[in-house]
Amino acid sequence: METFKTKTTVKKNHKIEIENVPFENGQEVIVSVTQNSNLSTEDIMKLEDKGGAFDFLNDPREDIYTVKDLKVRYK
Repeated sequence: METFKTKTTVKKNHKIEIENVPFENGQEVIVSVTQNSNLSTEDIMKLEDKGGAFDFLNDPREDIYTVKDLKVRYK
């Protein structure tokens, strides 16, 4: 997999244009878009909390280990 990084801006029509990419015409690519922002750690934590990506950890089926599984108990 080849990585290509460039910087652009969103146009008035809410489209992003990327020129002169080093890939073949018709080649499938994966595009990741990151917005520049000054989010604080607290803001990022709020996003993670509200986003639901870690909700599976609240599922009792995820608690598969007990104290009996410990090989060494640290104090």
